[in-house]
Amino acid sequence: MEPTIQHKPGFTAIGLSWRGKGPSPEIPQLWDVFFPRMAEVPNQASSHESFGVIDNYNPATGEFDYTACVAVNDTSQIPAGMVSKTVPPNRYAVFPCTLPTIQQAFADAQAWLATSSYRRKMAPEFELYEAAFEGGADDQMYVYIPIEG
Repeated sequence: MEPTIQHKPGFTAIGLSWRGKGPSPEIPQLWDVFFPRMAEVPNQASSHESFGVIDNYNPATGEFDYTACVAVNDTSQIPAGMVSKTVPPNRYAVFPCTLPTIQQAFADAQAWLATSSYRRKMAPEFELYEAAFEGGADDQMYVYIPIEG
């Protein structure tokens, strides 16, 4: 699959974080806990988007941090048990997918990187869930892979 290439401004988000290896049932469970608490996050930049931010990957163990979150304008008030994440501005290869095809999207990204003129940049990657996303099998979402080159 050929991605679109986009530049996205940086953003700061607040949400719930988990560390482990994926794919893991803990990630959907994290969303199950975060979704009802989403309204607790003050100063939301948009009530129409949420993110799954993936960072701090350890190649030796395969572990990474995954944060179910929403973008905010201010991090001065972080609800109990939540964390703040900053995603710097970057250029991204963007892969559309659905929940049932998300693992294939990550595999497509790896295959595309192996043959493209771009390299993966060591920066957070993320899943973007737009306003229309309701968790259905056909609901569109996007995987953003940071690139350079």
